[in-house]
Amino acid sequence: MSQLDSTRGLDARPVREVVVLGAGPTGLTTALLLARAGYAVTVLDRDPAEPGTTADRAWGEWSRPGVNQFRQVHVALPRWYQVMRDELPDVGDTLLALGGRSINQLHLHPASATGGHQDGDEQFDTVTGRRPVIEAALAAVAATQPGLTVRRGVRVIGLTTGSDGNRRIGGVRTEEAVLEADLVVDATGHRSPVPGWLAPLGLAPVEHRSTVGLTYYTRHYWSPSGPPPGTGGALTHHPSYSVLTLPADNGTWGLALIVSSTDSATRRLREAPCWETALRASGVDERWLAGTPLDDVRPLAGLQDIVREYAPGGVPVVDGLVAVGDAWATTSPFLGRGLSLGALQAVALRDAVAGYGSGGPRPVVIAYAGLLKERVEPYVQATIGFGRHRVAEMAAEVAGQPYRTDDPAWAGSTALVAGAQDDPVLLRAHTRIASLLALPSEVFADPEIRARVGPWFRSSPYPPDRPGRTALIDALSDPSTVSLTAQGALS
Repeated sequence: MSQLDSTRGLDARPVREVVVLGAGPTGLTTALLLARAGYAVTVLDRDPAEPGTTADRAWGEWSRPGVNQFRQVHVALPRWYQVMRDELPDVGDTLLALGGRSINQLHLHPASATGGHQDGDEQFDTVTGRRPVIEAALAAVAATQPGLTVRRGVRVIGLTTGSDGNRRIGGVRTEEAVLEADLVVDATGHRSPVPGWLAPLGLAPVEHRSTVGLTYYTRHYWSPSGPPPGTGGALTHHPSYSVLTLPADNGTWGLALIVSSTDSATRRLREAPCWETALRASGVDERWLAGTPLDDVRPLAGLQDIVREYAPGGVPVVDGLVAVGDAWATTSPFLGRGLSLGALQAVALRDAVAGYGSGGPRPVVIAYAGLLKERVEPYVQATIGFGRHRVAEMAAEVAGQPYRTDDPAWAGSTALVAGAQDDPVLLRAHTRIASLLALPSEVFADPEIRARVGPWFRSSPYPPDRPGRTALIDALSDPSTVSLTAQGALS
C-alpha cells in the first residue's frame, strides 16, 4: 500500500481554505503562490505595523519586534531571483521599483579573478536589498492579490483540531476568535510556537538542533555612489571569524562580522569603534567603511541549525499542518540561503496542494514531505554540514589549533575555495554552489572540476596575505590602532 493510500478513512474534504502563520518573506511567498493557484489564503501576523510604501519608510519606520533578524544583513541569492522570475515576476519588479539593486553574484569579484564576462554568467544575476525592503516588496504584491488576505496585529494562541479527531488540525485560535482552515502553514520562523502547541497532543515534530551557534555583529551604510564594486565575494572567511559585505538597495549596503557564540574574546565587537577597527584589521576594502552609517552595531546571537520533521519516514505526525521557512529548517545565516530555501519550499508546497489537495489535507502533507526530500533537503543538509564544519573550525582556530576532519565533503569544499582564488573556472563552480544553483555533489561530478581542484587539496582556504586572529584580537584590545599585521595587509 502506498503512503497516499493510507489516507482512507480520514476526512478527505478537499483543501480550499489555507491559513498561513507569519507574514515574513517565506510566508508571503507561500501565500502568493497558493492564492495564484486558486486557493483562499489568509495570512496572520502578530506584529501590527504595516509595511512602508517606500524603502525609507520600510527601513526607518516599520517595526517588526517579532522578527529578531529583521535589520540584520540579508541577501537575495540568484536562486531566489530565479524562483521569483519564474513564479512571481512582479515581486522582482516591485523590489526594483523600491530601489532594489541588480547585481551579478560572480562579478562582485574583480575582472582579474573572473576572467571577464562569459556566456552563462547571467545565471548569477539577482536583485537584492535590505531585509525590510525585500519584505515590503512582497507585502506590496500580496496586498493586491485576489484571494489573499493579510491580517496584521493578530496573535495566534493555539491550534484547533478537526472533526475527525486530534490527528488533524482544523484551524487556529486567536485571542479573539477561531479561524477554520483545511490547511495551516507554519511560517513563524525559528522560534515557532507550533511545536509547543502540538506537544500536549503527543504530535510534536521530530526536532534536530545543533548545540553551538554563531553571533553576528551587523551595521548598514549608505553612500550616494553606492557600495564599492569589484572587491571580492560577499562572504570571506578568516581565521576564527567571517566577514559579510553585501550590496543592498538605494545606495546602501550591509557589513557583518561573524564569530562563534563561545568566542568570549570578541564581545567588544558590539562597540562601534572596536567593530570598525576589527573590520579594517580583516583587510576589507576601505571603501566599505567610507559611507554614512545608518544604524549602530546590531548583535544577533543564539541562532542554531534546526530541522523539524513533520513527516518522519513519510508518515505525518499530524494532518492539516505543514511548516515552511525557518519554522521547518533553520540554517546558518552567514551563507545567506534563507530566502532561497524558503522560496523553494513555497513552490514545493504549492505543487503538493495543486497535485493532491482534492484528496484532503493528509495527501498534501505526505506529498509535501516527499517534495521537500527530493528538492530541498539536499540543499539544507549541505548547508548545515558546511556550517557545522565552519563553526568547529572557528573553535579550533580560537584555541590555536588546526582543524582536522575525515569528512571528504569538507576537504573538497576548502580545496574549491582555495582554487577559486586563482582559477576562474573554479570560481564559477564555487559561485554556483554559493548561489544555491547547484549542490557540491553536482559540481564535483564534472571531471574538469575534479581535475582542476585536485592540486588544491590540503591548501589553506585563506590567502597568504590575509590577517590572522592576532590582528583581530589586537584591534579589539585597542580600537585606536590597527596591528602591524593588518597594516601590512592593507598597504
